[in-house]
Amino acid sequence: MRCVLDAPGASWDAGSVIQYAEWVRDSYGPPQDDPLSAWQYGQVDALYPVNPYLYKWLKVTQAEDVPVTIVPPDTPFGDTRFYYTVPAYLVLCEGGAEKAAAAELGRRLAASLGRWAARTLGCIPALVEDMPIFNLESGFSYSERRRIWNSVSGGEAVAPLVSDYLQTVSLTGALQGPLQSFFSGKAGIQSLQELIYEAFSRHTRP
Repeated sequence: MRCVLDAPGASWDAGSVIQYAEWVRDSYGPPQDDPLSAWQYGQVDALYPVNPYLYKWLKVTQAEDVPVTIVPPDTPFGDTRFYYTVPAYLVLCEGGAEKAAAAELGRRLAASLGRWAARTLGCIPALVEDMPIFNLESGFSYSERRRIWNSVSGGEAVAPLVSDYLQTVSLTGALQGPLQSFFSGKAGIQSLQELIYEAFSRHTRP
């Protein structure tokens, strides 16, 4: 949901959440209990999100007739893109001094370890000048590299303000229960709409 609603063509409002929930249910059906097993036994042919470690596992365990490809997730808002997050230590830490140290560590990693990320994880490099290393050592095919890089180079995403991020996290938590009930079939669209509008009425972010 963050990947889609943070996009330029969408917005964090009740209507967009409801539209996206209906689109997900209509496009993908009921949720799978064990996505990895479902993929391994041919019950599904697409998984998202996939981090580099899971991608490597899929490559190693794939059947010969089941190719693994990198595809940006589709959305009902006309925008397809990949979504990247910062390392966990930047968002899981608590306390002013710890956050300051984590932020500084994040800046240093972004400045110096882009090549390490490209070599070890197959990630998008942290700096533009690391792109040659990404092309040379990431392990992705040319078409996969172009697909990932085009999504990043043409993107307009920016880091949110801390206050906006915290409000989004709080709102996402409030929406989790109603969305799970809707996707599992326990709640209909009218019930979902009521619960989502109620959740938005309790949060300050529009």
